[in-house]
Amino acid sequence: IYNQTTNSSNPYKPFFRSQGFDAKYNSEYVEATVGVVNGAATNTNHVDTNNHKDMYAALQGNLDKNGSAVGLFQYQGIHTTYATADNTSTAATFKNEFTKTLALARFVHDKFRVVAGYMTGEEHENLSSVDTKTKNKGYFGLVDFNFTDSFGVFARYDTLDPRKDTAFSETKLTTVGVDGLLYMHEKSAARWQLELSDKKVSATSATTAETKTQKILAQLSWAL
Repeated sequence: IYNQTTNSSNPYKPFFRSQGFDAKYNSEYVEATVGVVNGAATNTNHVDTNNHKDMYAALQGNLDKNGSAVGLFQYQGIHTTYATADNTSTAATFKNEFTKTLALARFVHDKFRVVAGYMTGEEHENLSSVDTKTKNKGYFGLVDFNFTDSFGVFARYDTLDPRKDTAFSETKLTTVGVDGLLYMHEKSAARWQLELSDKKVSATSATTAETKTQKILAQLSWAL
């Protein structure tokens, strides 16, 4: 949910690897990060297209040695497009200020894990005659359980609402599955996964219909 676009005119996602720097502090109980990046990218490793620098911050409290933790993450940036792509000397045709805030909690046990997250954000278009604000939200919950060291089950529910003030465009995704470890040696390993998903996207307007997609995913992966 944190890395999904919430404005069709703003393709930027926080996980795009923009150039920048950050400062981190890690201890047994606390992990903190603040960073500055070029942002405004449209693709991974894309060249910056405006002079604004995006900022992000993260604060996580570790609750035990298993990985249980609570955290808060924020990203604040601006995305701009121009009459000639990537040419800042031409007229700006789109400018969008956006923020994303994510609260995350997880409890990890020897046999199971529970993870939940809630995200809220805002998209603000403010160029010439256009000045609109759109709020968005999303959340997810994940539970997995390991019966043995080589076999487990999992279930996850995601929802993302890019325009929370309207009844349109909300996405809901339910996923369940089983996975297992085929083998693990000192220099190689292999695992398998079977996953069933059900995705529903509500109507984008009063004249369109809800779309539904069901998928079955079988996957085998290994490392050498």
